[in-house]
Amino acid sequence: MRKSKALVYGMAAVVAVSTVMPQTILASPSIESVQQQKNDTSAKLNDLQSQISALEQKKSEVTGQIDSLGGQLVTQIAEIQDTSNQIDAKNQELSQIAAQLTEAQGQKDTEYKAMKKRIRYIYENGGNAGWAEIFLNNGDVSKILTQAEYTEKMYDYDRQCLTEYAETVQKITDLQTQQEQEKQNLEYLKQDQEEDKAQLETLLEQAKATSADYDAQLADSNAKAAEYEQLISEQNAKINELVAAQQAAEQAAQQAAQQQAAQQSSSKKSSKSSGNSSNASNENSGGSAQTKSSGSTKSSASAGNANTSNSGSKSSGNSSNASNGSSKSSGSSSKASNSSKASNNSSKSSGSSASSSSGKGSGSGSSVVAYAEQFIGNPYVWGGTSLTNGCDCSGFVMQVYAHFGYSLPHSSGALASVGRSVGSLSEAQPGDILCYSGHVGIYVGGGQMVNASNSKPYPAGGIKYSSATYRSIVAIRRLV
Repeated sequence: MRKSKALVYGMAAVVAVSTVMPQTILASPSIESVQQQKNDTSAKLNDLQSQISALEQKKSEVTGQIDSLGGQLVTQIAEIQDTSNQIDAKNQELSQIAAQLTEAQGQKDTEYKAMKKRIRYIYENGGNAGWAEIFLNNGDVSKILTQAEYTEKMYDYDRQCLTEYAETVQKITDLQTQQEQEKQNLEYLKQDQEEDKAQLETLLEQAKATSADYDAQLADSNAKAAEYEQLISEQNAKINELVAAQQAAEQAAQQAAQQQAAQQSSSKKSSKSSGNSSNASNENSGGSAQTKSSGSTKSSASAGNANTSNSGSKSSGNSSNASNGSSKSSGSSSKASNSSKASNNSSKSSGSSASSSSGKGSGSGSSVVAYAEQFIGNPYVWGGTSLTNGCDCSGFVMQVYAHFGYSLPHSSGALASVGRSVGSLSEAQPGDILCYSGHVGIYVGGGQMVNASNSKPYPAGGIKYSSATYRSIVAIRRLV
């Protein structure tokens, strides 16, 4: 009877342990579920951080555009002011030339009136009839010859004076015409600069609007990223809470099993003592067998407790490994994003370097001029690069030289640093690039250049010949 009772106690201990184990196992899916939610949140955060990096890159590019456009706008305003100053200077020169022309014309008219008086006096007091009368009255041929020679000299003097005054008037008139043409070119240039300024202002406003849009997107994305980070923090806290609860349950199960095993052991000792006192003489062999059976049961219970403890430790270790794996995945994603960003920056740097190359080509200066002259009469278009349908000044130079294999920038300022420098216009050769403040052209020789000047119809605007000295030359560059 006591033997069966001890067996029942042993079975009860096993059942007690088995009732605790399912509870600890059921806690694991909850931890795994929260861990999976955390992994999903981390993946969303990584995607969002990649989007934020892309937005920051775009914002940086737009910021660079804004800075560049702002600098160009400042330069354009300065060039407009410079052109206005040159126009004012031309107006002063024209006023002085007009005064000189008036003075020269007045001197010419005065001299002409004086000459007419002298001629009239000579003819009224001399002439054919007068010389005959002098000869008949005086009979002095030498005197007549002297007067005739004097009259001839006077005619020559008057003719020379009139010729000189006429030439002076013509020179002043030609200078006035040239100055008026240069003033007109400056006015056309100022119109083009005003149009360029308006275009730059439009582009700058568009870039600022785009930058503001990126700012709004970045603000929303950063706010959402903060929410994801907060959610991950809460999920980590929940995982820690569940792990702590699981460990507490495992410890409680171990303590309950240990208490039950202790109670069972105490009960067995009590039963054994009672049995030994009542059946000491008759059941020695039976008592030994019971003691051996009780020891076997205790070993089984201890083994069960050890398995329970190992199972709990293993589950906790798996949860920790899953968390570490998520962190490692997040770090790898971030590292990949940084690598991609570095690659993009490298590609961009390479592209910028390639675009700044002027390239190498062939051809002579005269062939460059001959090719450029084919397009005279075609229209001017701001920002254009078509030699037939329209181009601006730098687009014209760029496309002409592209025909000979040269890759030049589409910028009048940048063209001032291509090729090699030429000291002055007196040293310039056909094909050289003449650079002005905000304008460029191709020198053809004889103080002339071919260029795309302004949006007025040809011959006032478009691709045409212009004076190389219509304004101050900033630089002369030679490629061929």
